[in-house]
Amino acid sequence: MRKFFETKKSFLVRLLCLSLSLALVAGMAGCGGKGGKTGGADADKPLGIEMDSVDDDVIANSKVANKTYDGKNFTFVFPYTPGEVTERRVASFNKEHNANIQIVVKTGATLYQTLATAIASGTPYDMVSVYSHFFPNIAVQDLVEPLENYYGDIDLYNNDKPDNGGLNKEFNDFYTYNGHSYVVGSSKSVYHLMYIYNKKLYNDNGLEDPWELYKKNEWNWTKFLEMGKQVTDVANGIGFTEFGDLFQWLNLNCVDIITRSGDKSFTSRATDDKMIYSLQGYQQLYLGKEPICVVDADFTKGTTFGMFVASNAYSTYAEQAKNSTSFDRSAANLGAAPVPISNLNTDGKYPLHASVGYAVSKGASDPSIAVCYALYESRVTDSDTGDELQLDPEIFAEIIKRYSEKPFLTYTGFADSNGVSVAEFYRDNIGKELLKGADVTQTIESNKGIIQKMIDDTIS
Repeated sequence: MRKFFETKKSFLVRLLCLSLSLALVAGMAGCGGKGGKTGGADADKPLGIEMDSVDDDVIANSKVANKTYDGKNFTFVFPYTPGEVTERRVASFNKEHNANIQIVVKTGATLYQTLATAIASGTPYDMVSVYSHFFPNIAVQDLVEPLENYYGDIDLYNNDKPDNGGLNKEFNDFYTYNGHSYVVGSSKSVYHLMYIYNKKLYNDNGLEDPWELYKKNEWNWTKFLEMGKQVTDVANGIGFTEFGDLFQWLNLNCVDIITRSGDKSFTSRATDDKMIYSLQGYQQLYLGKEPICVVDADFTKGTTFGMFVASNAYSTYAEQAKNSTSFDRSAANLGAAPVPISNLNTDGKYPLHASVGYAVSKGASDPSIAVCYALYESRVTDSDTGDELQLDPEIFAEIIKRYSEKPFLTYTGFADSNGVSVAEFYRDNIGKELLKGADVTQTIESNKGIIQKMIDDTIS
């Protein structure tokens, strides 16, 4: 899991840094092999990739889970540089399914330009790494192939049989447009949110460890706020936590800016009561009578106790902790836990940073490859590699489990004619104003037309 938690670069970072919710996650179930169960580590697999048992009937009745590709070449395009775990997982998939997937990184142009150019040249990419920033645009522009004919109900994740892995139905439904499924993924392809904290600061100030509280079922929003009020010292620039920006806060609370209201119809939620309450809550965390956030506080410098980050950002902060006096120069002083479910998250969904999945370029020869890979990914574990910067596998497995049970997905791909996305707009044009003390209702009312225009411009 180590490089698995690298911070992504280039184009992906631009979006992923907007939200709370980052690399492809490793989980607990196995691919099932060729016609039966497999279990434990495979000596022929790249370091760290393990496969656990999957029910025989799940493999036998799948359209593609047991497919072999006779050494065929495939290209897998990323609009960012993937981490080492992705490279190892692709290599493992190639061995298991007799395929030859080659990773191609294209960061110099937009993903739309990259795909359109390849399609026009007659060499479309076989697989495409996609996240919500590119949807529904990628389908509206007719750049990807429908995938619904390559999977069935047997391939979907079942809460009653988590070890079987499988595609996430909510994820697949989220990425449908005009009656077709264009992106597939699982709880191990998305970038979840997690809470990371400075164990030294927690211990020095008499705060209980969040992960230990979680294991006792006592890590909740009430406890989180109590801790924050206990240690925040605005006068001295000490805050309990930081959210980065407004869009991260909305993700944490699983609040939608835009929802689907039909197969090709989307609705703005900018003026909903839930949105108003969420923005007011964000403002109060910084400017209220009992704030727990300080605008200029810095986690790595020890002026905040914790923060909400993407699941693959752990090693970055562990590296910083190892070099910081605020952590006693020890990565062991960086703690992690699932996020506490906020009072605004009434459905109890688990928040994410970005909903990454896999598509297939228009005109590619075998679209089944993306579905087969997504299924494989859902059924492998990236085992403990012994790296001190690795997130505790037990904590990560719990985050995966929580997301599998009640996943949150949010549409971030809507943008204005200048390419400014709805996520960026909330961050720069709404969030910053709220932290200056702007009235929430007036701010929303004055900007609601812009959000609606983003929807209209994107669909048209």
